[in-house]
Amino acid sequence: MKKFLNCIVNNSFGAIFIAIILFYLLNVSVYLFKNPGFMVIIPAIIILILWYFLYCKLSKLQQKNDRKVSLIIFFGSAIIYLIWGLFAKTQPISDYEVIVNGAKDIINGTFATQSFDPTNYFYYYNHQIGHALFVAIEMFFTGGSLAALKILEILFLSATNLLLYKFSKKVFSDKSALIITIIYSTLIFNILGSSVINNQHITAFFYILGLYLFVRNDKIFGKIACGILISIATIIRPSSIIILLGIILYLIWLVIKKSPRKQNLINIAMIILSFFITTTAINTIVVKTHLAPSAITESKVPYFKYILGFQWHGLHNIPTIDKIKNTTYLGLEKEKFNYKKYNEKSKKYIIDSYLHNTDSVLRYIRNRLNYFTAEPDCQVDWAKRGYKDTMSGQVLVKYGYAEYLLLLIFSLMSVILYLKNKIKNKENIDIYNLFMIIFIGYFLVHTVIECQTRYRYDQYIMLTLISLPIVKMIFEYLDSKMKKITNKKVEI
Repeated sequence: MKKFLNCIVNNSFGAIFIAIILFYLLNVSVYLFKNPGFMVIIPAIIILILWYFLYCKLSKLQQKNDRKVSLIIFFGSAIIYLIWGLFAKTQPISDYEVIVNGAKDIINGTFATQSFDPTNYFYYYNHQIGHALFVAIEMFFTGGSLAALKILEILFLSATNLLLYKFSKKVFSDKSALIITIIYSTLIFNILGSSVINNQHITAFFYILGLYLFVRNDKIFGKIACGILISIATIIRPSSIIILLGIILYLIWLVIKKSPRKQNLINIAMIILSFFITTTAINTIVVKTHLAPSAITESKVPYFKYILGFQWHGLHNIPTIDKIKNTTYLGLEKEKFNYKKYNEKSKKYIIDSYLHNTDSVLRYIRNRLNYFTAEPDCQVDWAKRGYKDTMSGQVLVKYGYAEYLLLLIFSLMSVILYLKNKIKNKENIDIYNLFMIIFIGYFLVHTVIECQTRYRYDQYIMLTLISLPIVKMIFEYLDSKMKKITNKKVEI
């Protein structure tokens, strides 16, 4: 026990991760208790059996022809996303409708009338210009139709699953990579969200590719490419900077705990340098081409997400009217679009709220985190409005929630096992620290800013990777049982 406690102290990322996952599971338990009809035990068992069945089938093929497995992962994913997309027929909604329209204006050369207008969405939400610009590039090559745009995004989603397979093969084993890819590519919440024009889909592709190049070798090129790709992801979705911070913190951890320290310090320098050079270059291009009056990575309203993090209706507590006249717009309108005054008031409001209304702010944050960690993913509502309330919609949500619950339980058990193995093997560092750091980063960010259940998207990837050891043990157990019946073993 003493050795185990020492191990916990020496491996703080694991201890913090365990505490956070217990918080998730506590909130999930409360949610299930309050919704007794929402039983997910049987769906969880069915999902686990499905994962194992797919693994058994694909592992046999993997031994003969790994290239075919890669093709199945890519095209199988694409077919699933396409089928859902044809059924859901999702139209661009909320902010994504504004993004698509903005992308069309970029192509038509009329975007500056919006991005230079202080009363316009793309001026006060200038961080959305990165996504609009990427969608415009997609539209340019696909002809601009919504169908072609969705097909291109399906290709990105499918490529992400394939990249996850390649990445996992590099850091684990072929069989482990197959397990991870089967789990992630069959997550129902992600499949349901695949029909939504969404910057989360695109950024996942870029940072998974970046992570793959990061671990592929120790050469400087891989680290430079990693920094470039994460910069692009951050331009499209600012929260992707958590991936950069996670990698840097992981490398610092390696510098402290392991050699070669010189190489890791060089890696840190190359990643940071390439990230900021790429970001600066994109900002320069955007400004020089008059797509925006200033850098799109420098928010015009830097505090709005924090205000939404502890009260729903922004600075002046004015509720959103529509996607354009949102709470930020209405707050700016009240200040006559004086951004300096609005930001000063926002900053003061945040400080005063925490100092003088601490209890109410913390209570709101706690309730918001309960929702964020415990409620079913809202992807189905975004993909097909009202479908969640249908019988088939309820089934999909229930099975998706079962997968989410399995990831939480398995990741908790895996990290506990990981820490115990460290005692036995006397290992202080491995790649699990990187996954835990990134997961922790996304959780900590959403404790202070606005969050929705669909923002768990990036956490699903990390939970899938972290869950591997326990899932592998379960598959080995099932394999031993199958061996007694068939006298035929599928090796893991």
